[in-house]
Amino acid sequence: MTFEELLATRGASTYAEFLEPHLSPDDVVLDVGCGAGSITVGLASTVKRVIGVDLDDAEFDDARAYARSAGLDNVEFRAGSVYELGFSDGSFDACLAHSMLETLDRPVDAMREIARVLRPGGVAGVASVEYGGLILGGPNEQTLRRFYDLRTRLWQDEGIADPYRGRALRGI
Repeated sequence: MTFEELLATRGASTYAEFLEPHLSPDDVVLDVGCGAGSITVGLASTVKRVIGVDLDDAEFDDARAYARSAGLDNVEFRAGSVYELGFSDGSFDACLAHSMLETLDRPVDAMREIARVLRPGGVAGVASVEYGGLILGGPNEQTLRRFYDLRTRLWQDEGIADPYRGRALRGI
């Protein structure tokens, strides 16, 4: 899949739409757990600056190339851990953490670190998987159910993510 195709299927307009109304053109935004950076790049057109952080620097190659070719000089990618972000207190106006908390052993510690780098009154936009409430339907329902069953087992068996983390987040 090309980066342009990734932007079309996993872009900010779909995956950060809940955060976008809270952003202004003067905002500096952190996208933590940004993966390949498609949401990060999508946010760059609406804010002053956006920095994507994830564990593997090599993951950003396509996003960096796309940003250069599109003339986006306000987007940056850094390898790092959500547990130690490497930014000063109050560095960001907003933070996006999409589909990231369910991959962590210590989500509360991650949220504390996100809160630390947010300015007072800053906005944290967090979305987390909760497959227990997943509603599937349509002509391919059985295929979708099989897909999600396999994904759930793989995530749990391999320790990749907790597909039911979303239901626990309010209580931790």
